Amino acid sequence: MTKGKSYKRYPAEFKKMALLRTSEDGKTDKSVCDELGISARQLRRWRDEFRLKGDDAFKATTATKNLEIAELKKELEKVKKERDFFKRCGGVLRQGVRLKFRCIKRHRKQYPVDMMCRVLSVSRSGFYAWLSRPLCKTKQDNIELTKRIEKIHEESRGVYGAPRIQQMLRAQGYRYGKNRVAKLMSQARLRGCPIRHSGYAKQQNMYSHIAPNRLCQNFVADKANQVWSSDITYIQTRQGFVYLAVVMDLYSRKIVGWSMDRHMGRHLAINALEMAISTRRPGPGVIIHSDQGAQYGSDDYQNVLKKHHILCSMSARGNCYDNAVVESFFGSLKRERIRKYRYRTRQEAKLDIFEYIECFYNRKRLHSYLGFKSPSDFEAEHDNVN
Repeated sequence: MTKGKSYKRYPAEFKKMALLRTSEDGKTDKSVCDELGISARQLRRWRDEFRLKGDDAFKATTATKNLEIAELKKELEKVKKERDFFKRCGGVLRQGVRLKFRCIKRHRKQYPVDMMCRVLSVSRSGFYAWLSRPLCKTKQDNIELTKRIEKIHEESRGVYGAPRIQQMLRAQGYRYGKNRVAKLMSQARLRGCPIRHSGYAKQQNMYSHIAPNRLCQNFVADKANQVWSSDITYIQTRQGFVYLAVVMDLYSRKIVGWSMDRHMGRHLAINALEMAISTRRPGPGVIIHSDQGAQYGSDDYQNVLKKHHILCSMSARGNCYDNAVVESFFGSLKRERIRKYRYRTRQEAKLDIFEYIECFYNRKRLHSYLGFKSPSDFEAEHDNVN
């Protein structure tokens, strides 16, 4: 921690991903700045530096394969064009007329009503007669509530189920029961991302000779920058694997450092750690927990820890429960985002994962451990970070 006025530092990969995000359809500089919590002046300065220096801009520490912005736009357009009416509404083909009318009403801003009526085998005049038919107050309330639920569900990109949507509605001043929200979600064919239980892992309990297990499955921290946890996972694309390393602050469950690359070397863990150190600037004595992977046991990684006076902690070999919090984050990432898409390129996967971590998970996603607050809101409320 430093005294006096401090300025937030942004890693090189963060800047590049922010510039790529501004090139997406429907995105403006202002919307990207609001999502990432940066100023328009910073974004302009990053863009000028990138135009001047190209790939050498920001003095990046990791080698990343940068595609042309125009090529990325084309790929995103192709992905959006693949979503047609049948993929969105095929589930109501065997349903009753009312559900078909609701489906048409929901999508009439995106598709012509004539086409939807013909595909679903209902009459156009019947649909407009159904629209003009007066509804009772309960149904009118349910329609308004369903709209709010759909909006929250869409903003979460299909992640939130009934409990989190109820908490979001409560934060907006609406008092509805969880059962009513769940019923309307079922009628609207909306669902969150349930957790899949796949049995129990074997515990080998072989402890590390490099560092002791300082946590012993105690994942509670009293303040920020007290205990961190790190791990590595992989994401499959048509080009091959993308490996992701993260560093999480166990106080707020916020991802404070991350790195992505096509190779799973020690540089992946080191880059994620250096990003966390750069953005958080912790004092001496912070504990960082990891498994016994070769990346974390390497001399280069251990030297970075010694340089910044960070204490190393390692799980028992084969015991995933010793690092359960980061494993849970990876499970949420894959359940809520990665399994919904088939990435064509590594760059496409990197951009989507960046959006999930920085725009959604850290800033918006309601965390049950934090009392249904996002990690950034939790830290801002408790004012524990510079």
